[in-house]
Amino acid sequence: MALGSGSAAVHLAQRLRELREHEWDDRTVRQAHLATALDASPATVSSYESVSAPKAPTTARLTAYAQFFATRRSVDGDSPTLHDLTSFTPDERERFVQLKAELFALHAAIGRDPARARPGPRSTAGSSRRSR
Repeated sequence: MALGSGSAAVHLAQRLRELREHEWDDRTVRQAHLATALDASPATVSSYESVSAPKAPTTARLTAYAQFFATRRSVDGDSPTLHDLTSFTPDERERFVQLKAELFALHAAIGRDPARARPGPRSTAGSSRRSR
């Protein structure tokens, strides 16, 4: 679902881009590589990072983001990989929990963002006028 330019949606989009571009000092992950690891299309990853028309990822997809960026091993080798949580070291597990909590909090803020509130259509039920 495409969202308006509400600040909470933009903050989530900016954070997802920041993770991809700056999580590791010596490595920028391309959208196409992240998309492969997340089993998504590059266009989907791009829509999550768009500040002009951000699309909020599902919580399952945010969990995958946290899983991917919790370990540098995700980008070791020829192809970026989403590692199973059971293979995480204690430090990686802690980073996963932190990232997941952060991303979920940003996601939850979208629903509370007053910038998203738009008046709905007016109901006309019960408002018919009698002719006199």
